[in-house]
Amino acid sequence: MAAAPLRIEKASMDGFDPRRLRRELSERRVLVVENLRAAGIPILGDDAGSHVVVLLPSVEREREVVRRAARLGVRLDGLERRHAGPPRWHGVAIGYTACSRDQLISVLRGGHRACAPRSRETC
Repeated sequence: MAAAPLRIEKASMDGFDPRRLRRELSERRVLVVENLRAAGIPILGDDAGSHVVVLLPSVEREREVVRRAARLGVRLDGLERRHAGPPRWHGVAIGYTACSRDQLISVLRGGHRACAPRSRETC
């Protein structure tokens, strides 16, 4: 009876290729990083992982960016709700694994406007 969960787990892994996944995530990371940097948007976390963080100067600016993105049809996750204690950072996390590559490219074409710097202000 204990073998059944192993068979289910194995069945769910059929066709899974970790090298292909690493390659795809690496290509998506490059796509996101290059587009945000080209738009003059500073980021953190661009060396690994499945998201980058755009740091913002205040919680008010973070909220504004999240609202602007929503009006453009882009869902961003603010760091405000991620703090266990007093906030030390403000910004938005931009993930790139849950969507298709086409959706990611579409968002990158215009979605970065939500976080584009206003005048000389940091995003």
